Amino acid sequence: TEENALHSACLMAKAYDACGRGWSFQTPDTAPPDAKLAALMEDLTPDLTFGELLYQAAWEMESLGWSAWEVVRGEDAKPAAIYPVPSHTIRATFDPRKLVQIRAGRVRYFKKFGADAEVEG
Repeated sequence: TEENALHSACLMAKAYDACGRGWSFQTPDTAPPDAKLAALMEDLTPDLTFGELLYQAAWEMESLGWSAWEVVRGEDAKPAAIYPVPSHTIRATFDPRKLVQIRAGRVRYFKKFGADAEVEG
């Protein structure tokens, strides 16, 4: 995307079309959007709005083929915050439940969401 402005513009247009025109949480029936869940998701994204987080994920899905978010848990083990992780810095490990990030010489391990695994600090 850095070498081809047209390709980059196409990726941005696809991500915007997927997420930039508004979003809501709805049940499969015709019930109104769930405002309580939407407010909770906005509270979980301290650096970006949830819409911006969705846009980031959609852009990386189109440009790299996958995307990653870090879900930080609070003391009660419930999700407390969601942060985007640059997907190009994440690699698989031999353990299918874990991922590793190598960035600026620092190595960080993550477990997949919901995986029963321990990771190094």
